[in-house]
Amino acid sequence: MLLATLELSAKRFFLMVDGYARLTFSTLVKGVSRPFYLRETAYQFDRIGVESLFIILLTGLFTGMVLALQGVALLGRFGANSYLGSMIGASIVRELGPVLAALMVAGRVGSSIAAELGNMAVTEQIDAMRALGTDPTRKLVTPRLTATMFMLFFLTILSDLVGLAGGSAGGLGRHWGRRADGSVTPMRGCDSVEVGAGDGFVVETPGGGGYGDPAKRRAEARERDRTDGYV
Repeated sequence: MLLATLELSAKRFFLMVDGYARLTFSTLVKGVSRPFYLRETAYQFDRIGVESLFIILLTGLFTGMVLALQGVALLGRFGANSYLGSMIGASIVRELGPVLAALMVAGRVGSSIAAELGNMAVTEQIDAMRALGTDPTRKLVTPRLTATMFMLFFLTILSDLVGLAGGSAGGLGRHWGRRADGSVTPMRGCDSVEVGAGDGFVVETPGGGGYGDPAKRRAEARERDRTDGYV
């Protein structure tokens, strides 16, 4: 009984993989051969690309801003704020930008396409296309795949650019005060700070500059971390 169940599950899995492979190969071949449904492809460019622009830009903007705010708070303890730009750029361009853009497009467009094609299959519209001599794969699948492949490339670029702009806006014009206990306090550029004797307060900028000896600040940070580790 167990072997029969495993055999049936394996057959279903390989049949599913075979169906995906056949559909992908057929879609790619028909995408470079006539006839071309240019009007349907242009419509899918607008539907998949332009209508997804707002959610892509919004996600990229807030991702960059959050990275900047959290990165300054973390790097400020070690006086390494000068690495903030490199960290944000590498994180967004290499990983977060493409991944988040793909996830937003898949979540917004993928479910819509699946629901639309499923409804057409239930209402026998796809069977009607076959009866009229129209290839459903060439008419329905190829334009959507072509539009997704091209528009996702440009959406990723826009997501990266907006993410970098958000990261710049998140750290622009902000100064960060680091107290002797290791806490990092954000301040606006116009804020005034009264430093008294024994306050142990150092003002640092996002570029890594500040008041006081940098080597002394780094030594104090290492000593504080070593003491915290013993405690």
